[in-house]
Amino acid sequence: MKYNTETALKEIIRRSESIKERKSAGTSVLLTTVSGALAFALCFVYSLLVRTSSSGIVFPQYGALMMDEFAGGYVLCTLVSFSIACAVTVAVYRRIKEKRDRT
Repeated sequence: MKYNTETALKEIIRRSESIKERKSAGTSVLLTTVSGALAFALCFVYSLLVRTSSSGIVFPQYGALMMDEFAGGYVLCTLVSFSIACAVTVAVYRRIKEKRDRT
């Protein structure tokens, strides 16, 4: 099938957009998988380092010697908040980049 110049240009643009979408989807899946694995590893390490007694008091251990016994929850909350903030930053950056690429 022969293309004229306009049809060929439209086809090239369509294919390049398709390639960009597939690449973006692959990157998104990779980042989601890595984030999930890191979150799981963080929870696993946290459970290994924090031992609780039957009364629920956290025994200080390793770097936690200078923390109060109930500060572990605050530290975990901070780490989760930081992770969420990183994900939002990446999402906003991608959105801005997509808008810039469209123009």
